[in-house]
Amino acid sequence: MPISELGKRRYRQWFWLLLAAITLYRLAAAAHVGLSVDESHYLLYGRHLAWGYLDHPPMVGVVGAAADFAGHGLLLIRLGPILCYAIALVLLKKLAEDMYGPRVAFGALVLSLCMPIEHLLAAALLPDSTLNLFWCGALLAAWHAVREGRWWQWLLTGVLMGGALLSKYHGFLLPVCLFLYLLMSPQQRVWLRRPQPYAASLVALLVFLPNVLWNAHHDWISYAFQLRHGVSSGTFSVSKVVGSLGGQALAASPVIFGLFVASSIVLLRRPRGEADRFVIWTSVPVFVFFCGIGMFGRILLHWPAVGWWSGLLAVASVVARRVEHGGRAAIRWRRWSVAAVATGMLSVAMLQVALVYPVIGALRHRMEAWDDGLRVRFAWIPSLPPYRPAFDATNELYWAPEVAAHVEAIRATMPRPDRTFMFSACFYSVSQLAVYLDPGTAATTLSSRPDQYMFWFSAAEHKGWDAIFVDDERCPREAKAYLSLFQRMDEARDHITAFRDGLPARSVDVYRFYGFTGKHEGES
Repeated sequence: MPISELGKRRYRQWFWLLLAAITLYRLAAAAHVGLSVDESHYLLYGRHLAWGYLDHPPMVGVVGAAADFAGHGLLLIRLGPILCYAIALVLLKKLAEDMYGPRVAFGALVLSLCMPIEHLLAAALLPDSTLNLFWCGALLAAWHAVREGRWWQWLLTGVLMGGALLSKYHGFLLPVCLFLYLLMSPQQRVWLRRPQPYAASLVALLVFLPNVLWNAHHDWISYAFQLRHGVSSGTFSVSKVVGSLGGQALAASPVIFGLFVASSIVLLRRPRGEADRFVIWTSVPVFVFFCGIGMFGRILLHWPAVGWWSGLLAVASVVARRVEHGGRAAIRWRRWSVAAVATGMLSVAMLQVALVYPVIGALRHRMEAWDDGLRVRFAWIPSLPPYRPAFDATNELYWAPEVAAHVEAIRATMPRPDRTFMFSACFYSVSQLAVYLDPGTAATTLSSRPDQYMFWFSAAEHKGWDAIFVDDERCPREAKAYLSLFQRMDEARDHITAFRDGLPARSVDVYRFYGFTGKHEGES
């Protein structure tokens, strides 16, 4: 049954009200969640602007620089990503309405709010922030380009594809998906014999060219890193397949992922028109690509996330269509849709609470109290192992400011504070601390393995400096292993424990070194 104009107006009103509410909530919550490893690292990108970095193109550095220029508060750091995600949803709304109508646009928004991974990507300073924005913009521009055929629409598509590439190297999948759509559509295949798609591709390459030139001047290090990190093949195993698919199901909420699989099968078997073909060929190939990689190696949960923009439209359109037809099938699809929303919202609520409050630590201490009480009556019950902050992964968000303050206090006691740098065994410890250190404090890893600090810290220029070594339990390293890089070290150490709402969040050991030799680990 077609939706009346009043119904369409109501769906549009509900969309804007829900989008405004969730955006305001994200802005309010942003200031209460500490910086993650990646956010800290990318914020440092903004302090060292370049056309490329070891693992990513430059766009996240631009967003980080804007946040750093505006101020150092958590809200300002996350303001850009939150706005990028909100605008991406508006672009998706326009695309959905052009394809299917406002009901599908509203349904896609509701589904996105029920996916844990989308809540993380919607507010974190990550390359995905601008990738999502350019990806949705390119989808909208490409949809109108193939239907209306105007040159400026094709060129705009190229510019936006280039922006996606400058945001994250995953952006190369966007022109691949659009090519597959043109190839698989009998009506649109004619575009492959016309110059417009190729002109759009050329424009995308021109926009992306500065990153190519940067890599050319740095031995193609960024591309080589990504090939090793994500594409290099390992050994196939069934457990990797299960882990890859299971990880995607958990990240998106299992029922929603199941609905996507079912909807994709429906649309692949019997697409009703160009809209169905478009959403399938701009979503399914993304998941196939990354799950294929996951069969041989390890993929991170958020890597295929851009596939969900069209995937949400696929699910919302099929559900609306099946429910509208009535019958037993409508009852099944309606029940699964309700289950998807219910389970998804529960997962999201649990995630939001865990990010703000040390729930796992509090529960563990409560369990220890119950265990003590039970063992008084039943001595044979084994005691629980000691609580470790690592049991709660969200503690990672809250330890760095307190430890950084201690590090700066220790640096002030060094013989030459202005010629004292900080280092740790892994880049993520360094980055999380460096964000909160005095801007004049140099930080690095001293690792011989490639990392971003090879661009930011010159060992030769810091020869003769003193240093503070932070031994983090996530990547423990014997302090004496670095003794060959210095003239001497202080055997005494400072043990620092950072707390979160009265519970331990992270413990580190801090050592003092003197007389840096100007070499990295492993250099003779």
